[in-house]
Formats: sequence, C-alpha cells, structure tokens
Amino acid sequence: RIMTDAAADIPKDLALKYGIEVLPFMLHLGEKSIRADIDLDPKEFYNILKESGEIPSTSQMSPADLEDIYRRLGKDGDSIIQMLRLFAPQTTPQMTLDITSS
Repeated sequence: RIMTDAAADIPKDLALKYGIEVLPFMLHLGEKSIRADIDLDPKEFYNILKESGEIPSTSQMSPADLEDIYRRLGKDGDSIIQMLRLFAPQTTPQMTLDITSS
C-alpha cells in the first residue's frame, strides 16, 4: 500500500484508482477542526473562510489517528510505503509517524 500526505496534491480520482492513502492535514478555524478534503471540500472551506474572516492554522493528524490508519492498511499483511518527506528531511507528519511506530 502507498501512503502520502495531502501536500502531494494527488487528485482524488487517481488516489482511488491506484489505492493511494492520502493523509489529510488538519485545518483549525476558530473552534472548528477540519480534516482537509474529508470533512468538507475546498469550495465549502473557502466559503467558511470568507464568512469568518479568520486565518486558519494547520497541524498534522494525531498519533492515534495515524496508528489507526497504519493498522487498517496493514491488516492483511500488506507492506506500507510512506511518501511523506516532501519538503524537509524531518517533516512534522514524519515525526508523528515515527512516534506512532515506536
């Protein structure tokens, strides 16, 4: 199984076609925490952003959420190829995965 994060910008149709798991990043807007491209689509997000006037912050998924994904992807004994080191040798999602796998 192949796993990457949303920064890879893989279109949903290609991810589905090739079975690529795309990890969302979290968007925080006021009191709301939203999983990018899962809880709402970009159009809905931009509408909320326009109405609120706030600038959102982002974060990676929690270690518990990542562990759940690892367990789901590996439940049949499949190997998991993760492609997360996109911008730096040690990205925040990679560090979270390292903690989760320990």
